Amino acid sequence: AELSMHPIVNIWVAIALGMFVDLLATVLPLPASMQVRKSSAQAVAAMGELWHSLHCAVSSALDDEERRTRRHSMRFLTALQKTEDLSIEASLESRGHRLPWKTDLAA
Repeated sequence: AELSMHPIVNIWVAIALGMFVDLLATVLPLPASMQVRKSSAQAVAAMGELWHSLHCAVSSALDDEERRTRRHSMRFLTALQKTEDLSIEASLESRGHRLPWKTDLAA
């Protein structure tokens, strides 16, 4: 019975190829248009946009010179809906050792 080395060589080639691809991924990052951000990172960014639009709306409402205080309402509602949607999607991510994602924005 002759022992063939082909399966062992194939395994080593597959391991070397995988390591080479991992090395390329760290040396040559993907362009921004091809990168995929996790839902939780997108939800955090959306929360920042939500707070910014809330700040603009409140500043506008408290400004004595400003007459059009409702112009920020649609931007705020859009940001709120986007944040809620991304928060629900982020709750489906695997969190591992981290705390569970809060889906309720009021909590």
